[in-house]
Amino acid sequence: MWGGSQWWTLGRETLTAILAELAGNEWLRESFEFSAVPDELAFQTIHANRLGLTARSFTGPMLTDVSREPAPFVFRTLDEAPPIPPGKLFLRKIADDAAAAVIAQLESRWKEG
Repeated sequence: MWGGSQWWTLGRETLTAILAELAGNEWLRESFEFSAVPDELAFQTIHANRLGLTARSFTGPMLTDVSREPAPFVFRTLDEAPPIPPGKLFLRKIADDAAAAVIAQLESRWKEG
């Protein structure tokens, strides 16, 4: 299993091959269909296995917390987020009604330093 959240940045050739695999393999498609984040697992898993990758996981610039419920965890404040590691540029997911407050927190952090 591989995970990531930026499947839409894959090239046309890669996406065409992944979609063909999903269309032609009902068992594979159903294996991912009911997971918490199916597109963020299926695309990367199929692509990585096609390439024979085994040493590293595809990760993207989003920090996604699947260790807390509901998975992926929905942040309401930056205080709920763990320290953001290098290479992560933004959080996934932020509650709609908390977005303005999170933006204000981010702007405050940027101004501080």
